[in-house]
Amino acid sequence: MATIKDIAKLAGVSQGTVSNVLNGRGNVASDKILRVQNAAKELGYTANQGAQLMRKRNSKLLAVVLPNITDRQYSDFYNSFRYHAESMGYKASLFLHDGSAQREMALASEIRSESAAGVAVNSICLAENNPYLQVGFLPSEVVLVEQRPYMEFDYVGFDYKSIGTAMGTLASKYEQVVLVSNGNDNYVSKNISEAFFRVTKNAPHCRVQVYQKEHSVRSASVSLDMFAQEPHPQAAFCSSLQFANSLRHIHDSFYDQEDLKIYTLSPLFALPENDFQKYELNYRLLGKRAAVQLIGRIQGTIYGKPQEIILENDGFRSWAPPVLESSKPLTIMTLDSPTAAILKNMARLFTKLTGVDVRVAVFPYDGVHEILSNLDESTSFDILRLDVTWMNHFAPRIFEALENLDPHVGELSRKFLPNLMTRYGNVHNSTYALPETPSTQMLFYRKDLFEDTQLQRLYKERHKELLTPPTSFAQFNRIAAFFTRHINPQSPVTFGTTLTLGNTGVSATEFLTRYFALNHTLFDEKNRLLLHSPEGVQALTELLHCRQFAPQLYQQWWRDTANTFAKGDIAMTILYSNFASELTGQHSNIRDNIGFAMIPGENPLYGGGSIGICKYSKQKKLAYEFIKWLCGEEVSTAMMFLGSVSPCLSAYNNYQIIDHYPWLSMAQKCFEKTNVHRLPKTNATFDERRFLSILGIQVINAVSGACTVEEALENACRSYHKIFEN
Repeated sequence: MATIKDIAKLAGVSQGTVSNVLNGRGNVASDKILRVQNAAKELGYTANQGAQLMRKRNSKLLAVVLPNITDRQYSDFYNSFRYHAESMGYKASLFLHDGSAQREMALASEIRSESAAGVAVNSICLAENNPYLQVGFLPSEVVLVEQRPYMEFDYVGFDYKSIGTAMGTLASKYEQVVLVSNGNDNYVSKNISEAFFRVTKNAPHCRVQVYQKEHSVRSASVSLDMFAQEPHPQAAFCSSLQFANSLRHIHDSFYDQEDLKIYTLSPLFALPENDFQKYELNYRLLGKRAAVQLIGRIQGTIYGKPQEIILENDGFRSWAPPVLESSKPLTIMTLDSPTAAILKNMARLFTKLTGVDVRVAVFPYDGVHEILSNLDESTSFDILRLDVTWMNHFAPRIFEALENLDPHVGELSRKFLPNLMTRYGNVHNSTYALPETPSTQMLFYRKDLFEDTQLQRLYKERHKELLTPPTSFAQFNRIAAFFTRHINPQSPVTFGTTLTLGNTGVSATEFLTRYFALNHTLFDEKNRLLLHSPEGVQALTELLHCRQFAPQLYQQWWRDTANTFAKGDIAMTILYSNFASELTGQHSNIRDNIGFAMIPGENPLYGGGSIGICKYSKQKKLAYEFIKWLCGEEVSTAMMFLGSVSPCLSAYNNYQIIDHYPWLSMAQKCFEKTNVHRLPKTNATFDERRFLSILGIQVINAVSGACTVEEALENACRSYHKIFEN
């Protein structure tokens, strides 16, 4: 039976050209089309083109072909690819070739028989007779991952020459080195090895022994072979984390008296590693980019010539701060929050890495405010973490301006999410703090309830609209009423939503959440307060209307709200992202059914904390190194993995974290979306906490029925003018 390869040979064209002609796709010259058609006819090729095109048009199946799934980088890639494919309406199916070209060729036929719309492949078949073209896939329906044959396909990978250069530079420091490679027929290994030897050849004292890791089952025997040689290696450079683990195991079991440094290529990890120095690559990001590229080709949103996508290497990430010494402990004061316990663990790590003792003191919200209000030279605190809403009032009074310690402090913002330094660190053109735990409001809902077909039908019958995450607070209240059992006896949960009204600060926030859905600023151009306005009246009215859809015992703080929602008897809630990790805790009843979206109005408030150096500290340089370390990519990413949030953009592309907390990708969009102006335009500092207390008192008065909506807003404006304008 004739194949595409046979037609290509007879017609004198490439297999890709044959695929394009037979499938009616691609920009192919007319003379080549004629040659392909004549060759196909001469060879008796009778592919059912109509059936092929119909199958491809209707298929939502994507094939992923990998060497194995036991190596961490491949499981990272596949899980991320599948997640993003499913988010775009496709299904991913996994195929393993186990390093066998013959098996991969058989898999290509199997994939074609299942009518897959496209293939993402880490291929072992690097020769010109590509199996995917032979079975009828178009070049645009195949994305190559890492391994790169000499053919015209989209390609997604990393900069492998940089890996070899970085590893070779480290190897040059040793006399006896081993390099574990997959062989020069492997595109990745070939590029790494060539760059490695290009560097080490300039170090004549460095002897390099190369070992081939032909298959994972040989890792132990290859490791033993290394130590059978004399002299024993001082450093090993490994092609995979799996082999590095095997080598460490053999070393610790039989040769622990030998000093061996192990460097390894590795997928990206959120937590530090003690056994190796890892050169990290973000395989989860690789999976996402491959899925986006392949689906874009299939849907026609990406077109034109084959594209080469080279992702940035994370490289050797350093967890260690600069060498530091101090005979006195470094003391930190922080608010009680989910991050406080994580901060204590990071302080222990800092002590382990530097020998500097770090002590963390945790205080409640009101306690921190009182301490800061009375701060003077007698304080023992070196570092202060405070709520972002207090920055404008407190920062110039309690913090050392960071420009005094580092004139280039502004360069740190390059690694942060956009505008974070402006919101969390800068007051009146000076930088006083770094954004430690930036968070943003999000809507969380019970996905199983919103996707229940019976509930969807019932809601549409009653309200003539689809049951979807609400986009306005009027719709929010309708949905909350629908899921409140004393209003709708058919509701599977007791209440539709929550209200956090435990103190004046959070009560004011519940109002402002609804206000900023209607208006982006609290003050006009003349700094006049806009509370008593149509938007203010509507916001407070909608908040009061919401009381009957929430438990009457209001939540005191955002953590209480998260824990209440996690119990599973409430349909939806609004939370700050730094408290959302509570939803996946061990006592959560909803961890597999968490939906998330922008809050109604798509103008979320931002919250969380900033961290700076007490102006009375005697260890300001040491304190500055600590907060830089804490807010750096490595440490803040680890904190995010443990349940906090990170200021660094790279953390939001770490799919080890996104798999645990999938809403964080939405949180990044929320930061970009927020357009909240809640401070007057003045050069004077503004005590926002006191303003929130004024507003919160009147919100509580209105909620309790002590006054009307209009009276509450009038009273708030009157108190504001009396206190602030005088």
